[in-house]
Amino acid sequence: MIFEKSKKIFVLYLTNSGCHLWFTSQSMKGTMSADILDQFTLRAALRSSYETSVDILGNDAAFKKLRGRGFIYTNCSKGDPDENHRYTIPYASNNYIKEYLPKLIKKCEKEKRIHRHADFYDEKRKHNIEELSVWLEDKKIRENHALILGEKTCFSTSRYPVNFIPGREDGEHIIIAGIDRDDRFNITNTLLMQLESFGFEVLASCPEREMAELLNLEKRIPKEYGGFIYDNTPDKLFSLLEHLLNVRGEKPQNDWKPVYVLNIMWDKMIGIGMSENYKSTDMYKELIQKAGALNVHFIITVRLAKLFSFILPFINHKICACADEDTSNKLLDSPKAMKQSQSDDIARTAIYLKGIKEEKFKIYRSKIYQSKIRKEKV
Repeated sequence: MIFEKSKKIFVLYLTNSGCHLWFTSQSMKGTMSADILDQFTLRAALRSSYETSVDILGNDAAFKKLRGRGFIYTNCSKGDPDENHRYTIPYASNNYIKEYLPKLIKKCEKEKRIHRHADFYDEKRKHNIEELSVWLEDKKIRENHALILGEKTCFSTSRYPVNFIPGREDGEHIIIAGIDRDDRFNITNTLLMQLESFGFEVLASCPEREMAELLNLEKRIPKEYGGFIYDNTPDKLFSLLEHLLNVRGEKPQNDWKPVYVLNIMWDKMIGIGMSENYKSTDMYKELIQKAGALNVHFIITVRLAKLFSFILPFINHKICACADEDTSNKLLDSPKAMKQSQSDDIARTAIYLKGIKEEKFKIYRSKIYQSKIRKEKV
Protein backbone atom coordinates (compact mmCIF):
# COMPACT_ATOMS: atom_id res chain seq x y z
CA MET A 1 0.00 0.00 0.00
CA ILE A 2 2.88 2.36 0.87
CA PHE A 3 4.59 1.39 -2.40
CA GLU A 4 1.45 2.15 -4.44
CA LYS A 5 1.15 5.53 -2.68
CA SER A 6 4.79 6.38 -3.33
CA LYS A 7 4.39 5.59 -7.05
CA LYS A 8 1.40 7.93 -7.23
CA ILE A 9 3.32 10.72 -5.48
CA PHE A 10 6.26 10.18 -7.86
CA VAL A 11 4.01 10.45 -10.95
CA LEU A 12 2.39 13.63 -9.60
CA TYR A 13 5.84 15.06 -8.80
CA LEU A 14 7.04 14.46 -12.36
CA THR A 15 3.92 16.05 -13.82
CA ASN A 16 4.08 19.11 -11.57
CA SER A 17 7.80 19.52 -12.29
CA GLY A 18 7.29 19.77 -16.02
CA CYS A 19 8.56 16.21 -16.65
CA HIS A 20 6.53 13.87 -18.80
CA LEU A 21 6.25 10.13 -18.22
CA TRP A 22 5.70 7.74 -21.12
CA PHE A 23 4.39 4.28 -20.22
CA THR A 24 3.87 1.42 -22.69
CA SER A 25 2.80 -2.20 -22.18
CA GLN A 26 1.42 -5.09 -24.20
CA SER A 27 -1.19 -5.77 -21.53
CA MET A 28 -2.37 -3.50 -18.73
CA LYS A 29 -3.45 -6.34 -16.43
CA GLY A 30 -1.83 -5.85 -13.03
CA THR A 31 0.62 -3.18 -14.24
CA MET A 32 -0.69 -0.30 -12.13
CA SER A 33 -3.68 0.67 -10.02
CA ALA A 34 -6.57 2.82 -11.33
CA ASP A 35 -5.60 5.93 -9.36
CA ILE A 36 -2.08 5.91 -10.83
CA LEU A 37 -3.40 5.26 -14.33
CA ASP A 38 -5.66 8.30 -13.92
CA GLN A 39 -2.56 10.51 -13.89
CA PHE A 40 -1.91 9.72 -17.57
CA THR A 41 -3.94 12.22 -19.59
CA LEU A 42 -3.10 11.12 -23.12
CA ARG A 43 -4.15 7.51 -23.79
CA ALA A 44 -3.37 5.55 -26.97
CA ALA A 45 -4.28 1.98 -27.91
CA LEU A 46 -3.50 -0.18 -30.92
CA ARG A 47 -5.76 -3.13 -31.74
CA SER A 48 -6.23 -4.87 -28.39
CA SER A 49 -8.47 -7.01 -26.20
CA TYR A 50 -11.68 -5.61 -24.75
CA GLU A 51 -10.16 -5.32 -21.24
CA THR A 52 -7.03 -3.48 -22.47
CA SER A 53 -9.09 -1.10 -24.61
CA VAL A 54 -11.30 -0.19 -21.64
CA ASP A 55 -8.31 0.17 -19.29
CA ILE A 56 -6.45 2.49 -21.67
CA LEU A 57 -9.05 4.45 -23.63
CA GLY A 58 -11.90 4.16 -21.17
CA ASN A 59 -14.05 2.55 -23.89
CA ASP A 60 -13.97 -0.50 -26.21
CA ALA A 61 -13.09 1.24 -29.50
CA ALA A 62 -9.62 -0.36 -29.86
CA PHE A 63 -11.25 -3.78 -29.49
CA LYS A 64 -14.45 -3.19 -31.42
CA LYS A 65 -13.36 -0.93 -34.29
CA LEU A 66 -9.67 -1.62 -34.92
CA ARG A 67 -9.69 -4.80 -36.99
CA GLY A 68 -6.61 -4.16 -39.12
CA ARG A 69 -3.05 -3.15 -38.37
CA GLY A 70 -1.62 0.32 -38.89
CA PHE A 71 -4.25 2.26 -36.90
CA ILE A 72 -4.45 3.66 -33.38
CA TYR A 73 -7.04 5.39 -31.19
CA THR A 74 -6.21 8.17 -28.73
CA ASN A 75 -8.34 9.71 -25.99
CA CYS A 76 -7.66 12.71 -23.75
CA SER A 77 -11.16 13.04 -22.26
CA LYS A 78 -11.34 10.32 -19.61
CA GLY A 79 -12.84 7.71 -21.89
CA ASP A 80 -15.60 9.69 -23.64
CA PRO A 81 -16.08 7.68 -26.87
CA ASP A 82 -17.03 10.84 -28.78
CA GLU A 83 -13.54 12.16 -28.06
CA ASN A 84 -11.69 9.19 -29.59
CA HIS A 85 -9.31 10.14 -32.38
CA ARG A 86 -8.23 7.57 -34.94
CA TYR A 87 -4.84 7.86 -36.65
CA THR A 88 -2.93 5.97 -39.30
CA ILE A 89 0.51 4.93 -38.06
CA PRO A 90 3.59 3.43 -39.76
CA TYR A 91 3.37 -0.34 -40.00
CA ALA A 92 6.37 -2.64 -40.38
CA SER A 93 5.76 -6.25 -41.40
CA ASN A 94 7.59 -9.15 -39.74
CA ASN A 95 9.65 -9.68 -42.90
CA TYR A 96 10.73 -6.03 -42.89
CA ILE A 97 11.73 -6.23 -39.21
CA LYS A 98 13.71 -9.42 -39.82
CA GLU A 99 15.60 -7.74 -42.66
CA TYR A 100 16.06 -4.37 -40.97
CA LEU A 101 17.07 -5.29 -37.40
CA PRO A 102 20.16 -7.37 -38.29
CA LYS A 103 21.36 -4.47 -40.48
CA LEU A 104 20.77 -1.98 -37.68
CA ILE A 105 22.49 -4.19 -35.12
CA LYS A 106 25.44 -4.78 -37.45
CA LYS A 107 25.75 -1.03 -37.90
CA CYS A 108 25.64 -0.48 -34.13
CA GLU A 109 28.23 -3.20 -33.52
CA LYS A 110 30.51 -1.58 -36.07
CA GLU A 111 30.16 1.69 -34.21
CA LYS A 112 30.73 -0.23 -30.91
CA ARG A 113 27.43 0.85 -29.46
CA ILE A 114 25.91 -2.57 -28.72
CA HIS A 115 27.11 -6.16 -28.65
CA ARG A 116 24.10 -8.25 -29.60
CA HIS A 117 22.74 -9.87 -32.70
CA ALA A 118 19.26 -10.89 -33.73
CA ASP A 119 17.83 -14.43 -33.50
CA PHE A 120 14.44 -15.21 -34.99
CA TYR A 121 12.38 -18.29 -34.29
CA ASP A 122 10.67 -19.68 -37.38
CA GLU A 123 7.06 -20.24 -36.30
CA LYS A 124 6.19 -21.86 -39.61
CA ARG A 125 8.53 -24.78 -39.01
CA LYS A 126 8.22 -27.58 -36.46
CA HIS A 127 11.59 -27.74 -34.69
CA ASN A 128 12.44 -31.26 -33.54
CA ILE A 129 14.22 -32.52 -30.46
CA GLU A 130 17.48 -33.24 -32.27
CA GLU A 131 17.87 -29.54 -33.04
CA LEU A 132 17.39 -28.86 -29.35
CA SER A 133 20.14 -31.34 -28.47
CA VAL A 134 22.57 -29.57 -30.81
CA TRP A 135 21.57 -26.23 -29.30
CA LEU A 136 22.18 -27.58 -25.80
CA GLU A 137 25.67 -28.74 -26.74
CA ASP A 138 26.49 -25.39 -28.35
CA LYS A 139 25.34 -23.45 -25.29
CA LYS A 140 26.82 -25.94 -22.79
CA ILE A 141 23.59 -25.72 -20.83
CA ARG A 142 24.11 -29.24 -19.45
CA GLU A 143 26.52 -27.77 -16.92
CA ASN A 144 23.61 -25.83 -15.42
CA HIS A 145 21.18 -28.77 -15.53
CA ALA A 146 18.51 -26.71 -17.29
CA LEU A 147 15.45 -28.61 -18.49
CA ILE A 148 14.38 -27.00 -21.76
CA LEU A 149 10.68 -26.77 -22.60
CA GLY A 150 10.77 -24.99 -25.94
CA GLU A 151 12.11 -21.99 -27.82
CA LYS A 152 10.96 -18.39 -27.80
CA THR A 153 11.68 -15.43 -30.05
CA CYS A 154 14.47 -13.25 -28.70
CA PHE A 155 17.14 -10.83 -29.81
CA SER A 156 19.98 -12.21 -27.74
CA THR A 157 21.63 -15.61 -27.82
CA SER A 158 22.45 -15.21 -24.13
CA ARG A 159 18.83 -15.94 -23.24
CA TYR A 160 17.78 -19.55 -22.77
CA PRO A 161 14.54 -20.88 -24.17
CA VAL A 162 11.90 -21.38 -21.48
CA ASN A 163 13.56 -23.60 -18.87
CA PHE A 164 13.91 -24.44 -15.21
CA ILE A 165 16.63 -25.97 -13.07
CA PRO A 166 15.87 -29.43 -11.60
CA GLY A 167 17.17 -30.92 -8.40
CA ARG A 168 16.53 -28.09 -5.96
CA GLU A 169 15.09 -28.46 -2.49
CA ASP A 170 11.91 -26.45 -3.09
CA GLY A 171 9.88 -29.21 -4.70
CA GLU A 172 9.90 -28.62 -8.44
CA HIS A 173 6.99 -30.83 -9.39
CA ILE A 174 5.55 -30.42 -12.90
CA ILE A 175 2.06 -30.87 -14.33
CA ILE A 176 1.51 -31.01 -18.09
CA ALA A 177 -2.02 -30.69 -19.49
CA GLY A 178 -3.48 -30.47 -22.98
CA ILE A 179 -6.34 -31.82 -25.04
CA ASP A 180 -4.19 -32.98 -27.93
CA ARG A 181 -2.22 -36.23 -27.46
CA ASP A 182 0.58 -35.01 -29.74
CA ASP A 183 1.24 -32.03 -27.50
CA ARG A 184 1.18 -34.09 -24.32
CA PHE A 185 3.55 -36.58 -25.88
CA ASN A 186 6.00 -34.03 -27.27
CA ILE A 187 6.31 -32.03 -24.03
CA THR A 188 6.68 -35.19 -21.91
CA ASN A 189 9.18 -36.68 -24.34
CA THR A 190 11.26 -33.48 -24.41
CA LEU A 191 11.55 -33.54 -20.62
CA LEU A 192 12.22 -37.27 -20.55
CA MET A 193 15.05 -36.97 -23.09
CA GLN A 194 16.67 -34.22 -21.04
CA LEU A 195 16.37 -36.20 -17.81
CA GLU A 196 18.01 -39.14 -19.56
CA SER A 197 20.82 -36.94 -20.84
CA PHE A 198 21.52 -35.75 -17.28
CA GLY A 199 21.60 -39.36 -16.06
CA PHE A 200 18.82 -38.76 -13.51
CA GLU A 201 16.90 -41.75 -12.16
CA VAL A 202 13.44 -41.94 -13.72
CA LEU A 203 10.40 -44.05 -12.78
CA ALA A 204 7.25 -44.07 -14.89
CA SER A 205 3.66 -45.19 -14.54
CA CYS A 206 1.25 -44.92 -17.49
CA PRO A 207 -2.13 -46.66 -17.51
CA GLU A 208 -2.66 -45.62 -21.15
CA ARG A 209 -0.72 -48.30 -23.01
CA GLU A 210 -0.71 -46.44 -26.33
CA MET A 211 1.06 -43.43 -24.76
CA ALA A 212 3.49 -45.72 -22.91
CA GLU A 213 4.40 -47.48 -26.17
CA LEU A 214 4.70 -44.19 -28.02
CA LEU A 215 7.18 -42.99 -25.39
CA ASN A 216 8.93 -46.40 -25.56
CA LEU A 217 8.95 -46.52 -21.77
CA GLU A 218 9.83 -50.22 -21.47
CA LYS A 219 13.25 -49.56 -23.02
CA ARG A 220 13.81 -46.15 -21.44
CA ILE A 221 12.98 -46.91 -17.81
CA PRO A 222 15.44 -49.00 -15.72
CA LYS A 223 14.41 -52.67 -15.66
CA GLU A 224 13.98 -52.72 -11.88
CA TYR A 225 11.18 -50.16 -12.29
CA GLY A 226 9.56 -51.74 -15.36
CA GLY A 227 6.82 -53.35 -13.27
CA PHE A 228 5.34 -49.95 -12.45
CA ILE A 229 4.74 -48.82 -16.05
CA TYR A 230 1.45 -50.64 -16.70
CA ASP A 231 0.38 -51.31 -13.11
CA ASN A 232 -3.32 -50.37 -12.98
CA THR A 233 -3.26 -49.06 -9.38
CA PRO A 234 -0.93 -46.48 -7.78
CA ASP A 235 -0.51 -48.29 -4.44
CA LYS A 236 2.58 -50.34 -5.38
CA LEU A 237 4.38 -47.26 -6.69
CA PHE A 238 3.36 -45.26 -3.61
CA SER A 239 4.76 -47.98 -1.36
CA LEU A 240 8.14 -47.80 -3.13
CA LEU A 241 8.20 -43.99 -2.95
CA GLU A 242 7.25 -43.98 0.72
CA HIS A 243 10.17 -46.29 1.46
CA LEU A 244 12.53 -44.13 -0.64
CA LEU A 245 11.49 -40.95 1.17
CA ASN A 246 11.87 -42.57 4.58
CA VAL A 247 15.40 -43.69 3.71
CA ARG A 248 16.31 -40.27 2.34
CA GLY A 249 14.97 -38.59 5.44
CA GLU A 250 17.71 -40.31 7.44
CA LYS A 251 20.59 -39.36 5.10
CA PRO A 252 22.58 -36.13 4.73
CA GLN A 253 21.28 -33.83 2.01
CA ASN A 254 24.44 -34.14 -0.12
CA ASP A 255 23.68 -37.82 -0.73
CA TRP A 256 20.32 -37.20 -2.39
CA LYS A 257 20.45 -37.66 -6.15
CA PRO A 258 17.50 -36.44 -8.24
CA VAL A 259 14.73 -38.96 -8.86
CA TYR A 260 11.87 -38.14 -11.24
CA VAL A 261 8.54 -39.95 -11.07
CA LEU A 262 6.48 -39.75 -14.29
CA ASN A 263 2.72 -40.10 -13.69
CA ILE A 264 1.57 -40.12 -17.31
CA MET A 265 -2.17 -39.91 -18.08
CA TRP A 266 -3.08 -40.41 -14.44
CA ASP A 267 -6.56 -39.01 -15.08
CA LYS A 268 -7.08 -42.61 -16.30
CA MET A 269 -5.42 -44.22 -13.30
CA ILE A 270 -7.67 -46.50 -11.23
CA GLY A 271 -7.81 -45.10 -7.71
CA ILE A 272 -6.90 -41.54 -8.78
CA GLY A 273 -8.69 -40.58 -11.99
CA MET A 274 -11.04 -43.57 -12.30
CA SER A 275 -13.00 -45.07 -9.39
CA GLU A 276 -11.35 -42.55 -7.09
CA ASN A 277 -10.01 -44.00 -3.87
CA TYR A 278 -9.68 -41.43 -1.06
CA LYS A 279 -6.96 -43.42 0.66
CA SER A 280 -4.87 -43.39 -2.54
CA THR A 281 -5.44 -39.68 -3.21
CA ASP A 282 -4.51 -38.82 0.38
CA MET A 283 -1.29 -40.82 0.03
CA TYR A 284 -0.58 -39.08 -3.31
CA LYS A 285 -1.01 -35.68 -1.67
CA GLU A 286 1.21 -36.62 1.26
CA LEU A 287 4.01 -37.95 -0.97
CA ILE A 288 4.03 -34.86 -3.19
CA GLN A 289 4.30 -32.58 -0.17
CA LYS A 290 7.26 -34.54 1.26
CA ALA A 291 9.07 -35.50 -1.95
CA GLY A 292 10.40 -32.17 -3.24
CA ALA A 293 12.52 -31.43 -0.18
CA LEU A 294 14.10 -34.89 -0.56
CA ASN A 295 14.98 -34.33 -4.24
CA VAL A 296 12.21 -36.58 -5.57
CA HIS A 297 10.10 -34.81 -8.18
CA PHE A 298 6.81 -35.67 -9.90
CA ILE A 299 6.03 -35.03 -13.56
CA ILE A 300 2.28 -35.46 -14.09
CA THR A 301 0.83 -35.57 -17.61
CA VAL A 302 -2.94 -35.39 -18.00
CA ARG A 303 -5.65 -34.47 -20.47
CA LEU A 304 -7.88 -32.77 -17.87
CA ALA A 305 -6.85 -31.08 -14.63
CA LYS A 306 -10.18 -31.19 -12.78
CA LEU A 307 -9.27 -34.37 -10.87
CA PHE A 308 -5.99 -32.93 -9.59
CA SER A 309 -7.13 -29.85 -7.67
CA PHE A 310 -6.05 -31.55 -4.43
CA ILE A 311 -2.35 -31.49 -5.42
CA LEU A 312 -2.11 -28.32 -7.56
CA PRO A 313 -1.07 -26.12 -4.59
CA PHE A 314 2.08 -28.26 -4.22
CA ILE A 315 3.12 -28.12 -7.91
CA ASN A 316 5.55 -25.34 -8.85
CA HIS A 317 5.63 -25.82 -12.61
CA LYS A 318 2.39 -25.79 -14.61
CA ILE A 319 2.47 -26.37 -18.36
CA CYS A 320 -0.70 -25.96 -20.39
CA ALA A 321 -1.00 -26.57 -24.12
CA CYS A 322 -4.38 -26.06 -25.80
CA ALA A 323 -6.88 -27.12 -23.12
CA ASP A 324 -10.53 -26.95 -22.16
CA GLU A 325 -11.69 -23.91 -20.18
CA ASP A 326 -11.76 -25.69 -16.81
CA THR A 327 -8.20 -27.03 -17.16
CA SER A 328 -6.90 -23.66 -18.34
CA ASN A 329 -8.52 -21.89 -15.39
CA LYS A 330 -7.19 -24.41 -12.87
CA LEU A 331 -3.60 -24.20 -14.12
CA LEU A 332 -3.34 -20.60 -15.33
CA ASP A 333 -6.20 -18.84 -13.48
CA SER A 334 -7.53 -17.76 -16.89
CA PRO A 335 -9.05 -19.38 -20.02
CA LYS A 336 -6.16 -18.25 -22.25
CA ALA A 337 -4.95 -21.81 -23.02
CA MET A 338 -8.18 -22.34 -25.01
CA LYS A 339 -6.74 -19.98 -27.64
CA GLN A 340 -3.43 -21.78 -28.09
CA SER A 341 -2.59 -22.58 -31.71
CA GLN A 342 -3.19 -26.20 -32.73
CA SER A 343 -2.76 -25.69 -36.46
CA ASP A 344 -0.63 -28.28 -38.29
CA ASP A 345 0.79 -25.46 -40.38
CA ILE A 346 2.61 -23.70 -37.57
CA ALA A 347 4.56 -24.69 -34.47
CA ARG A 348 2.38 -25.79 -31.55
CA THR A 349 2.50 -23.60 -28.45
CA ALA A 350 2.06 -23.99 -24.69
CA ILE A 351 2.13 -21.74 -21.63
CA TYR A 352 4.54 -22.30 -18.74
CA LEU A 353 3.63 -20.88 -15.34
CA LYS A 354 5.82 -20.81 -12.22
CA GLY A 355 4.29 -18.79 -9.42
CA ILE A 356 3.21 -15.56 -11.12
CA LYS A 357 5.86 -15.77 -13.85
CA GLU A 358 4.30 -16.88 -17.13
CA GLU A 359 6.00 -17.58 -20.46
CA LYS A 360 4.85 -18.94 -23.80
CA PHE A 361 6.96 -21.48 -25.65
CA LYS A 362 7.00 -23.57 -28.81
CA ILE A 363 6.56 -27.32 -28.40
CA TYR A 364 9.46 -29.37 -29.77
CA ARG A 365 8.43 -32.30 -31.93
CA SER A 366 10.18 -35.66 -31.71
CA LYS A 367 11.29 -37.90 -34.57
CA ILE A 368 10.11 -40.86 -32.50
CA TYR A 369 6.55 -39.70 -33.02
CA GLN A 370 7.07 -38.66 -36.64
CA SER A 371 8.62 -42.02 -37.61
CA LYS A 372 5.77 -43.92 -35.92
CA ILE A 373 3.21 -41.91 -37.88
CA ARG A 374 5.04 -42.64 -41.13
CA LYS A 375 4.98 -46.39 -40.40
CA GLU A 376 1.28 -46.29 -39.61
CA LYS A 377 0.53 -44.49 -42.87
CA VAL A 378 2.54 -47.03 -44.86
